[in-house]
Parts: sequence; structure tokens; C-alpha cells
Amino acid sequence: MEYELAGDFREGLAHVRKDSKWGFIDKSGTIVVPLEYDYAGEFKEGLAQVKKDNKWGFIDKSGTVVLSLEYDMVNDFYKALAKAKKDGKWSFLLYTGEIVLPLDYDKVYPADSMDLFTVEKSGKMGFIDKSGKIVVPLEYDIVYGHEGLAQVKKDGKWGFIDKSGKVIVPIEYDDFGGYGSGFSESMIAVKKDGKWGFIDETGKVVIPLEYDKASNFSEGLAIVRKDEKWSFIDKAGKIVIPCE
Repeated sequence: MEYELAGDFREGLAHVRKDSKWGFIDKSGTIVVPLEYDYAGEFKEGLAQVKKDNKWGFIDKSGTVVLSLEYDMVNDFYKALAKAKKDGKWSFLLYTGEIVLPLDYDKVYPADSMDLFTVEKSGKMGFIDKSGKIVVPLEYDIVYGHEGLAQVKKDGKWGFIDKSGKVIVPIEYDDFGGYGSGFSESMIAVKKDGKWGFIDETGKVVIPLEYDKASNFSEGLAIVRKDEKWSFIDKAGKIVIPCE
């Protein structure tokens, strides 16, 4: 049988399309899931997302629908959770189809390193736990969660909070080095009142804010600009490679 499109084998099956319908074949070429879907994704963690009559759900490798086709959009399962959208709101599903979080948010993201979910509603962002409890109020314009801390922006200023919402680095900086990347080698470049310097993970200024531009540290050095000249500095703020 010839197919219009075919994907790579994933978990022993490949998705194929014929006459604009998708299904799955095994490595012998046998059709194991009938070609009846408007779209079918690859199998991941034993399930594949499928679309029919403009609704999405999940099937297992036998073709059995395990999460009913009732969602407006779904993402693949990752670490036992799948992101799903219904009636304009997002949540996460378990393999059983149980909704982990209330379908009440405009956007949701897993914040893996913080064991929380980033949620957005009416343009404001915060964090909730797996029970749906709000642990950091939705009061920030931007949040990036990583390494137990979250880089946050509020009223045009940046800072860091911990998993409980406690402010660790005051929300007073105009810019950070590397959006969303967090601290690099226990330090991060910060900008305030037009000048750049470096702070540590407690918020302490460890290299004065005296540079016109600065990047985060990499392999013990950071590139900075001052008085129109670029140089590499070490973590003590000493110029080790002048770039003239």
C-alpha cells in the first residue's frame, strides 16, 4: 500500500496518511490503527495524539481511545503530563484523562526545575502546584523558573523570587544578562540606572555596576564594555584580557 505521507517509527509504530486520513502501521507494514483520523502524531510514552472532527485526544497502541477526543488542542505527554486546551483555557492531563489543574488559565507551562506550573491569566503570571493551589500570586508580567528561583518582571523591573514567592533579589533592575537563563557560575549580570555589574544568588552586588555593557560569566570570564573599550574580567572584577 502506498501512502501520501509517513513518519519515522516511534515505539514500534509509524504514523501514515492516505486519502487525507491518518493511522499507524507496524514494522511489517500491517495497519494496526485504522486510517480514520484527520491527524495523528507520533507515539510518546505509549500514547499518540489524534484529531478527528476538529477535536483532539489520545489513543494507545491498539488504537483504543484512552483520552476522549474533546479538546481543542493537546501536546504530547512529557513526564506523565500532557498539556490540553478546552474552551479557550489550558490545563494538564494525566494518562487517565484526569485534569491536574483547573481549566481556568490562558496559558500554562511546566516549571520543571521548581516542581511547579507557571500559569498566566489576564496578562499576569504566577506559580501553582500540582494540586492547583496558587503558591506565587499571579502578579508578574514575566516569569522564568529555574534552579529553585524564578526570574520575574513587574512594573518594568526585574528581580528573583524563590518557590514560596519570597523576593530573593530585589525587583529593581532594568535588565539581566541572558533572559530566562538564570545565574551563570553563581553570578548574573544586572543593569540599573544605565550601568551594568554583577550580583550573586543572594542578591549581593559582587562586581560594581560601572560598565556600559556586560555579559554573563562563562568558564570564569565575562566580557564587559567600559569607556567604549571591551575587556574580559574575572570574578573579582579584574581585567584579565584587554580588548583594545
